Amino acid sequence: MLFRSGRREITISKSLATSLAALKSRQKHVKRAAGDQYQDHGFIFADSEGRPLYPPPVIKQVFRPALKRAGLPTTIRLYDLRHTSATLLLKAGEHIKVVSERLGHSNVAITLETYAHVLPGMQRDAANRMEDLLSKSEESA
Repeated sequence: MLFRSGRREITISKSLATSLAALKSRQKHVKRAAGDQYQDHGFIFADSEGRPLYPPPVIKQVFRPALKRAGLPTTIRLYDLRHTSATLLLKAGEHIKVVSERLGHSNVAITLETYAHVLPGMQRDAANRMEDLLSKSEESA
């Protein structure tokens, strides 16, 4: 079952697009091998019959081994990557509206409530930027 409300378009980096294109190309080989049993729904991550991969097998066969290879704890959940992405973007100064849209939140208030723990550090950063701006304007006067 596909969830239409969860679908959205986001801009991705060129390197990610290249990696996904390579995975999509591999999926063509799976499609050929499966023959008529394969129903192409356009998924990059699909099983041998073209159906979307669901978390339990993906976590066991792909995600946990990747964590292990990267030297990360295998207790990290797939969903934690979503939170990490949002937190890193906010800490880097990305606009809250952009982060909210990428997450698929229905409004910015959800994002603000969920990631309020990131905001105190951002307030300090904003105060420092303001001080830098003001000191630069004093220097040029």
